[in-house]
Amino acid sequence: MQGRRRYWVHPICKERGKTGEFRMLPQILADNEKCLAYFRMTKATFQNLLELCGPHIQKQNTNWRRAIPPIERLTVTLRYLETGNSFRSLAFSFRLRFRTVRCIVQETCVLIWTLLQPQFLLKPDAEL
Repeated sequence: MQGRRRYWVHPICKERGKTGEFRMLPQILADNEKCLAYFRMTKATFQNLLELCGPHIQKQNTNWRRAIPPIERLTVTLRYLETGNSFRSLAFSFRLRFRTVRCIVQETCVLIWTLLQPQFLLKPDAEL
């Protein structure tokens, strides 16, 4: 019986749009100091990173559920990197499943590395 789910979407997760941590994002992005404290980056840097990553982390809506938008995926990932909280803790905060948070963080971190590594971590020069 362990593999059988009781809910398609747990009641806690159904309240994501009303009570999840992501709901605070517009207020955080409205204040650059809060943005720095929350993400450890300015609003402009966050927006640039979202523009760079957004098209690559966009998922398709289905008949059964709406996809988690890129801005929320990036927010979950940056909070993981900023706080070091566990996936389980972030799952409760953002009202997402543990596995969903784990998948989002892993996919987004790989993408950020793939996109930013060539620009910011150049290969060493052979002469050095």
